[in-house]
Amino acid sequence: MTLTIPTAYPHVALDAYVIMPNHIHLLLTIRELSNGGVGSPRPTIPGIVKGWKALITRQLGHSIWQTSYYDHVIRGPRDYEEILQYIRNNPAKWHTDTFYLSDGEEHP
Repeated sequence: MTLTIPTAYPHVALDAYVIMPNHIHLLLTIRELSNGGVGSPRPTIPGIVKGWKALITRQLGHSIWQTSYYDHVIRGPRDYEEILQYIRNNPAKWHTDTFYLSDGEEHP
């Protein structure tokens, strides 16, 4: 489902993602439009997220989403690399998440 983003938005690259049990991380790059933006609006992060959440909600038949999300504008190559590594390393940190439950453990 995350891979539908570049199909729906040809000028958006999905550089990295990870799906965790209680959250997801996406690293998106919005590239320049080849025609300078004439005749087609540039996609926005809120529009992409809204469309993606709606698609998954339709496919599941119910919503699994919280109403908000956190975004971060990447300011340069160093920032990009830090975010990329954070996404790649996130699964290894799952056991430290406050919502992590070991086998057999139940929510309070």
